[in-house]
Amino acid sequence: MFRFIAFKKTICNFQFVIGRLGARLSRAHGFHTTKFNRNHALETSALPVFQLQIENYKMFFLNAINRTIVKIDIFSEDDYHRQPISLTSEFSPVRRAIDRFWRTLLMKFSIMLSLIWVLMPFTTTAQTTVSAEEQIASAILAAPEERRAGAAVLGYDAQGKLVTLRQGSNDLICLADKPADNKFSVACYHKDLEPYMARGRELDAQGITGNERNEKYRWKEVKEGKLPMPREPRILYVLSGKGYDAASGKVINPSLRWVIYYPFATAESTGLSTKAKRGEPWLMDAGTPGAHIMISPPGN
Repeated sequence: MFRFIAFKKTICNFQFVIGRLGARLSRAHGFHTTKFNRNHALETSALPVFQLQIENYKMFFLNAINRTIVKIDIFSEDDYHRQPISLTSEFSPVRRAIDRFWRTLLMKFSIMLSLIWVLMPFTTTAQTTVSAEEQIASAILAAPEERRAGAAVLGYDAQGKLVTLRQGSNDLICLADKPADNKFSVACYHKDLEPYMARGRELDAQGITGNERNEKYRWKEVKEGKLPMPREPRILYVLSGKGYDAASGKVINPSLRWVIYYPFATAESTGLSTKAKRGEPWLMDAGTPGAHIMISPPGN
């Protein structure tokens, strides 16, 4: 049997709540108390991140009780030496009850994560799969109307892999919107830019983006002759918006941007400004293998 003696006065509402909880647990198990050991340290084993987080919450709970209770030590009636047992000791009924609670919570949480992990691929596929016909119809909207029928179209299969949805008969390749993201963007570009574009997609898949993708890889490879890149100007059309309405065949809030790749072009060789301004052409990445003329529509 255990007997409960005293609690200290609470300092704030949170301590009061924790103290009441500690009192109920104490009365349920019949604690006998003297002075509480404030220097108790809880040992934890190597756990996965989410398990360790739950262990941290348990430590916080136990320490909150420690700070609230001044005189709690637990004695066992059949303990010959009547040695005090800390509330957070592994021999404490409170500690054992808390451990059982957290083990149950951890088990349920693990099951929930496992179910999410198993079901997530199916859910994602079901929500993001778009028919080839719809991908083609939306992708070619980036090209001039008279050039849409002969453009080749790249899009995504049910597994999210980039595939050829339609062979082309002219010099344009159109890229369908990526279903997995939450934005709408399609593009059409001259077929001579395909090696450069394909290399960009490959680096993106490896997590290499931004200036690093160009300066350390694509531009370097073009200079070394490893990546084909035309020296004459080639066009890229980029059409973006809030979404695509398949019923009407139109992009919601469309915005069309023109990009003319002109490798190694400079302000001096083109007469263009290198300062960005909407509604006017300007030269971006001047002097590099990726130099291009940007023409963005006016407005936001």
